[in-house]
Amino acid sequence: EHGTVTEYPGNLDDYMLQERQRLSGQAKSDATAPSTKKSVAPPPSAKSSPAKVVPPTEAKPVDEKARRRDEANRRNVQAKTIGPLKKKVEELETRIAELETRQAERNEKLCSPSANLEGKEKYALLDALQVDQTKLDELTERWEAAQKELDEKERLLA
Repeated sequence: EHGTVTEYPGNLDDYMLQERQRLSGQAKSDATAPSTKKSVAPPPSAKSSPAKVVPPTEAKPVDEKARRRDEANRRNVQAKTIGPLKKKVEELETRIAELETRQAERNEKLCSPSANLEGKEKYALLDALQVDQTKLDELTERWEAAQKELDEKERLLA
């Protein structure tokens, strides 16, 4: 009431009982003279104690709007730090997959008995295999480092 938070002991049932008694006490006091006014005591209970006013800073229920704002900020921070790393990892994985596909095609061509490869063509395939293998090794190292960094950032932000 009046912009303050009032804490009631017990659960919802205790609160409802206390409010009914308070309201019925007011109705009786309005109908009777002030000299015969009786105060209604809360039910005897280990939990019951006089209601106290809690300053807003001590209020236990978290403001839903603030909670959602905090979650959105946390997601934004994650997206800004993890997003680029995920993109980098995915790009490296795509490039590695492309190179592995080309390597497999070249290996199949070299190993095929029906492929009648002449010297120049055979050596060109072997050279391309070696160049792509070097690229593949370098990309795999970069992917491992990026994946490790991504895992670390996800662990820290979780």
